Amino acid sequence: MIKHIFMAVGLICASAPSTAAARDLQQAVVSHRNFDLNEEADARRLLIEIERTADTLCGRPSDIVHPVQLRWIDTCKAEAVSDAVQRLNAPLVSAAHQADLARSDRSRD
Repeated sequence: MIKHIFMAVGLICASAPSTAAARDLQQAVVSHRNFDLNEEADARRLLIEIERTADTLCGRPSDIVHPVQLRWIDTCKAEAVSDAVQRLNAPLVSAAHQADLARSDRSRD
């Protein structure tokens, strides 16, 4: 299943999918209208909102019944958040995301 988080100022409407792959695509919209992307605090708040949306799309660890599902959820969330941050193309949000990734890598060591 493919997950995408779209950054939008307004509402995005999608037409009905026509292929099996398209039916597995789940999308969500996160508005950045109320965030000043030139302010670190707002960039961090927006990243948190993107991460919460990824939780909704991909699932939460409390939804897990098997370790394979946990790996799938972790991968899904990481890809959905990275894709949304890349599409947004906001330097402070990207920097906050990179800092989170670095902290996560350090905690695994």
